Amino acid sequence: MIRSYDSRYTFSAKEKPACRNASSGRDDETQYSYFGARYYDSDLSVWLSVDPMSDERSWISPYNYCQWNPVGRVYPSGALDGDYFAVDGTYLGSDGYNDKKVYVVDNVPEIQYDQKTLREFKKLYDNGTPCFDPLNPPEVQKLSLNRDELINRARWIYGEGGSATLKGGGNVSDYYAWTIHNKRAGYKSEEAMMRGAMKSNDENGNSQNNYDAFINGTFDHGGNYVPFYKAQQGGFQSLYAIIPEAQTIIASIIKTETGSAPDPTKGAFGWLGSGYPDKVNKKGESYTTSVRVQTNNGYYHYFHQFK
Repeated sequence: MIRSYDSRYTFSAKEKPACRNASSGRDDETQYSYFGARYYDSDLSVWLSVDPMSDERSWISPYNYCQWNPVGRVYPSGALDGDYFAVDGTYLGSDGYNDKKVYVVDNVPEIQYDQKTLREFKKLYDNGTPCFDPLNPPEVQKLSLNRDELINRARWIYGEGGSATLKGGGNVSDYYAWTIHNKRAGYKSEEAMMRGAMKSNDENGNSQNNYDAFINGTFDHGGNYVPFYKAQQGGFQSLYAIIPEAQTIIASIIKTETGSAPDPTKGAFGWLGSGYPDKVNKKGESYTTSVRVQTNNGYYHYFHQFK
């Protein structure tokens, strides 16, 4: 009778024992798993140093392993990985490569989305190599947004109340996503666009900018920003489980970036909250209202251009 089982590979797929200078394996002296970018202590389930690319993923701990999802993700080197979505916002998983790219897969085949499959999607995008049914292959697109930009837009939309269902069907997230997309065209970078949009005055009339507070998760105007920020710390699967509306919002962003649906705002690049009359806000600034929509909770949302 076999009473024990021993494998040369650990749960993280690192071979043991192995010399420290191997591309992947376990350090003989320390018994830490060496990923190439940093060491991992499998007994404590923590990295021994921060992700060397942690500045590219500000919304999650630099000590995280696989965005807190070791079942659905792998870290070949201990650094960033790429994410894949279906056009409806369904999160398909990560390819495990050391980047922060975001891909969208249309005509998704009914298969398991393991790392091997997602790497085939990447191959299909990179050079058109057929790896599925050649008569009906999936279409793979890389978004111009990286992971941080995607999650920041989604949180921005959710924080502004952009996850409500419209009277007559549809979701107001489509309008917010397109408005942000249109606004981005007037700026050199995503950060510049968001900084420009997040200027405001405090209670004393002094000018302030909420961008930095937004990025570090402390800005919570209206009460929706911080819950979203906390939910996103566990990755997209955790985010969807805690805030199901996030999938709808990300699907709306995908539409704008792939051009898979027309712009319902007629080119708007700003919005006003509920209660403002058409063509003028409470500060007396003049607007041309492109579209006014009403959600099922009775609120109106205005999407506009400056005159």
